[in-house]
Amino acid sequence: AGVLGFLGIVVFSLVGVHARLEGITSGSNIPADVARGLGFAGFFAMIAVMISSAASTLDSTFSSLSKSVAQELPMLAGRGPLPRAVRAGALTMVVFALLGNLPMLAGTDILKATTISGTMVIGLAPIFLFSRWVGYSPLSFHLAFWSGMLLGVLQAMQLIPASWAIGDGKYAILLGTNLYGLALCSAAFFLPLLSARNRLRGCENPV
Repeated sequence: AGVLGFLGIVVFSLVGVHARLEGITSGSNIPADVARGLGFAGFFAMIAVMISSAASTLDSTFSSLSKSVAQELPMLAGRGPLPRAVRAGALTMVVFALLGNLPMLAGTDILKATTISGTMVIGLAPIFLFSRWVGYSPLSFHLAFWSGMLLGVLQAMQLIPASWAIGDGKYAILLGTNLYGLALCSAAFFLPLLSARNRLRGCENPV
């Protein structure tokens, strides 16, 4: 699944490459602009891909959000799930759907939300990729995850140094943040393991 997801992202990125080669810079919704130039079949295929992607994202987001509010957060507080958990979860979905669209009504760029959220979760990459070989290490998880979250916040606040930029395009700093951030999160993930190994060697070879 990971390999297929990676290939899907690479293929979808070619939409931007095609737009650049064709000189399509009419707005922030480049996929729709490119799709209009591919004829009816291409436009329909692009719509199907975008709708299915949006539906799957909303489904996972709302289901996890409603479960967190109606069940998991009360249990973390030492209580049982809410008496009407299903109704509370549904109400949570409605509230966050309305609040989540307010920035769009203000005229923001939809790409900003996806790029920042993508940067925030890069710390999950080493966790999913290497956990099966590393084993149980809560500190590794927290160091990798929160490093990515911190980078996402710094990116949103435009505090990433210009030296991190890769290239000179519009998203040069974002690209550098993701690549360097992925390396940083991976290093943070393995840091506790290296420390534990050094301590083990010190115990085996006492001075």
